[in-house]
Amino acid sequence: MATQENSGRPRSVSGDIQKGSSTHEMIKIFVGTWNMGNAAPPEDLSGFLNPEEKHDIYVIGLQESVFQDKGSTDVDIEDHPLASKLSDARALSEQCLGPLLLSIQQTLGDEYKLVQRASLLAIRLIVFVHKNHAAKVADVKSGTRATGIMNVYGNKGGVGIGMNFYGTRLFFVSCHLAAHQNMSQRRNQDMRMILEGLCLHHKKLQPTAYYHHVFVLGDLNYRINGERDAVLQMIREDNFRDLIEVHDQAIFYRKKLKLLTDFEESEIRFRPTYKYEPGDVAGANRFYSDEKMRVPSYCDRIFYLSHSLEKTICTRYTDCKSVVTSDHAPVCGSYLVEVVKPLSVATERYNQICHIEVNNFEMGGLKLNVEDDYRDADTNPYIRIFGDFLLEADAKSRPKHKPEMTPVWKSSVCPKTTHPEWSGKDLPVLISRTSDVEYLKRQYIIVAVYSKRKGFMRKSILLGECTIPLAEACGDKPHCFQTNILLGGCFNGFLRGQVHVHLVDRSAAHRHKSVFESARTKLKRSVSSVMMLMRKSHSTGLRVGGARTANTSLEEDEGKALSPRSAAQTATAQHSATSSTSEAPVPLRQRSARGGSQSPLTVQTGDSNRARPLSPRARNAAARPGSALSDVPDSEPWHVSSALRLSPETVGSPRGTPVSEDSIVGKHKSLLVRAHDSDSE
Repeated sequence: MATQENSGRPRSVSGDIQKGSSTHEMIKIFVGTWNMGNAAPPEDLSGFLNPEEKHDIYVIGLQESVFQDKGSTDVDIEDHPLASKLSDARALSEQCLGPLLLSIQQTLGDEYKLVQRASLLAIRLIVFVHKNHAAKVADVKSGTRATGIMNVYGNKGGVGIGMNFYGTRLFFVSCHLAAHQNMSQRRNQDMRMILEGLCLHHKKLQPTAYYHHVFVLGDLNYRINGERDAVLQMIREDNFRDLIEVHDQAIFYRKKLKLLTDFEESEIRFRPTYKYEPGDVAGANRFYSDEKMRVPSYCDRIFYLSHSLEKTICTRYTDCKSVVTSDHAPVCGSYLVEVVKPLSVATERYNQICHIEVNNFEMGGLKLNVEDDYRDADTNPYIRIFGDFLLEADAKSRPKHKPEMTPVWKSSVCPKTTHPEWSGKDLPVLISRTSDVEYLKRQYIIVAVYSKRKGFMRKSILLGECTIPLAEACGDKPHCFQTNILLGGCFNGFLRGQVHVHLVDRSAAHRHKSVFESARTKLKRSVSSVMMLMRKSHSTGLRVGGARTANTSLEEDEGKALSPRSAAQTATAQHSATSSTSEAPVPLRQRSARGGSQSPLTVQTGDSNRARPLSPRARNAAARPGSALSDVPDSEPWHVSSALRLSPETVGSPRGTPVSEDSIVGKHKSLLVRAHDSDSE
């Protein structure tokens, strides 16, 4: 691939990969890692940073980057006199940061701007971006996770930086894991702690699920298992393939423990990067140090994970032979990464709405601890669905969108199982805030899996997270998928199911809800009419509910009016005193004398001889001025069903086809029933 020299602008879009697309573009990212060996860097870092290729973003991870004098190779932050206290160690680390930034800036030039830098003692991560892209970068955050002594001291650990480029979330983490040949289990544990602990933008989601692109780089310290002489012989024969696949610890644990599941690493075609003799001649003739008889190993690595439609492409993955100040050789790579542009108004379909249907969720292989081989029988899993492009749906309100990524749905708990299932009736229909299908093809749904605790420890345990890409789901039929559940970058189960993305007319999508709202509004108006008729009965003697109350005549004799609330309380008390008896209808005056008239503040429940008081909300609504309807005759009383509050579940299935208002009234005939007076008067 040809490079553009002296152009002043980086090659942000590859000519072979959808150049000029309105939804996305490809940017070029340089990722480099270097264990400096606590030695001062050379003045020229061109051999390492390769500035001629004009990348869009430069990401540099450094380890053991504390130095005092130029050419010094024996300075260790753990043994340095200034590092007797943690504050002194941090001061020494900051003292060395200035020369490092100056050296990098001089190599890249003034057209690159520093975005963020983060340090954990001698572990550093530095990000530069081209000035033409500076306005596209936003929401930059950084964090650290120490895994050294007692998981507190920062001689080992990770430093992470997350940011948004357009609408794409990028995450980089520079790691320095536990050393020595027999410490591979501790290295696995350190890696899990770093990926679980560096939750920068979202405290409830791991970086492997939240960010579109994740890069793990650094001195991972995974060694080559084998005899030193045999390994040297394979290096002389350039037999790097067998050296990696058969003897490398990182490859072994990725297969056995499924460490860094779904991550990729480009093919290694260079010599092991550790342990060289510092200060040796540059080039391929560097020899490995025999001072401690270390087995040459690939300690410095770069792994990457991508959730985009266009997978990340590695165009270059090699070591740097020109920088010889350390016992580690720097490793660098160039990557073409897809970034999604902001939504365009021209591509939005305002007359349509996008529905995302998920169905037949089935999980397996869940366990409380990824290091254990057994499956815990007390696992009580449930899931939450996340997505920044999804609307939060609530049965009692309209779907709403929040700027932060919040869970849009939570499932029920499946008790004591490691193979939970959720069928179609248990899963929601997700609604996207955009109808741009090309944009949705480059998005994914995040499913977080938890285990509910019982007893006094009620906090749920995170079992892992997985992503469901929507690229294959934007078709005519549902797409069957299977994805891995990751916890700290390790495999912790799987999820399979179906997902379907389709567009529906906005009017048809809201028709069901509009009918539901219309029926509920009419019911409320009917309740208000009943209450207004009751109020009129106190002053005019109208018969409401088939009777005139005895309290009305008593108050008329006394010359004062009773408030609606007092009338409701009095009528309710009268109803309670006589509801246990069932007698034949008698004239009004006789019933008034007995004090057993039916309260006008009652609700018909199906039995004409039994009635219950209206709720306080209905009484308060009816007491408001202007709540009566002009089209309801005062001479015809109304009884109201006990179902005063409708819900989509009472009307019909929310996943079904839209229904009409007539079908609702026909299905629930007891909602509004005209009750004629049964008295003979």
